[in-house]
Amino acid sequence: MKRFRLRLLILLVTLLVLFVLSFRYYGEWLWFSNLGYQEVFGTMLWSRLAMFGIFFLLFFLVALLNLVVARKIGVYTRTIYVPGKFDLLKMLNIRGDSLFAGYLWTLYLLGFSLLMGLTAVNRWQEMLMFVHASSFGIKDPVFGKDIGFYVFRLPVFQFLRTWYLSALTLIIAATLFSYLLDRAITFPGGKPRVYGKTATHLSLLGGFWLLGVAWTYRLRLYEVLYSTRGVAFGASYTDMHALVPGYRILTIVMLVMALLVMILPLFRKWKWIWILAGTYFVILAGMIWIWPGIIKQYIVRPNELGKEKPYISNNIHYTRLAYGVDTIREQPFLPTRRSPGRISWTTATPSRTSGCGTTVR
Repeated sequence: MKRFRLRLLILLVTLLVLFVLSFRYYGEWLWFSNLGYQEVFGTMLWSRLAMFGIFFLLFFLVALLNLVVARKIGVYTRTIYVPGKFDLLKMLNIRGDSLFAGYLWTLYLLGFSLLMGLTAVNRWQEMLMFVHASSFGIKDPVFGKDIGFYVFRLPVFQFLRTWYLSALTLIIAATLFSYLLDRAITFPGGKPRVYGKTATHLSLLGGFWLLGVAWTYRLRLYEVLYSTRGVAFGASYTDMHALVPGYRILTIVMLVMALLVMILPLFRKWKWIWILAGTYFVILAGMIWIWPGIIKQYIVRPNELGKEKPYISNNIHYTRLAYGVDTIREQPFLPTRRSPGRISWTTATPSRTSGCGTTVR
């Protein structure tokens, strides 16, 4: 009876959400139809539904797989008492195999799958641009990438990076909670103790999360082209001599750390993890936080024009390309009284306006 009520409640909530959304989309459909753009509305609607469905199912299936694995690994410790100061089963007064635990994980899967699907809905236009990307035939002066990469592909990579890390964080948190609930992780004597294959599972998840961090630093290389650190918009001398090498080194460090974390249960050498973690923070603080300020203060400012001149030239050149004025040629001429486009200044009368006016002839 309780299961029937829960299913009925989920069904009613779903129908209510669909009913509310139908009013919004029906109004938009009427507006697009009145303008003769039914196909545009159809493309927009189906793209949003596809984005929601893909990312909803992706999170749901990956989270479900990890929870099934965690529940299977924790089946032994769930049914026995493992001594420890931190026992979630005892604190919450529930059993890991109880009906409440089933409801808890069902609510988690449906709730967060819905959330992760909704975060992708408004990215439909960027995804369509990614699928139908084209080349500009112009390469950026820093990395040699076609400008189309920054218009069509980079925004989608940035979204996928954020979604990936967010989804994996939620999955790791749920998996860790499941192991705590099943007593697969305990704290006898105040020290953590991991049972069975729990360490292998968590190490793999941690490694994949670190791969996402490495991807973040790789993308930040290209985001340097949007920097406002220099005198002109775009990559500056400081960015190219501090941030770019720093991001490249951090990418490599995170890739190595991800690999070591994944194979940690095999060799159990925590020393190398701590060494890499320390290296990461030293590089992050030195090359990303401190070194750029030193370069700008003691290298760029004493000769700012000389150091920034190539990057200012890039800014001017690509701005002219963007506005289509790169083919304009400058031709000096001597102004005369009969020259076309002569500008003369006239003083307006105080009774009509104040100040001066400009007359173009």
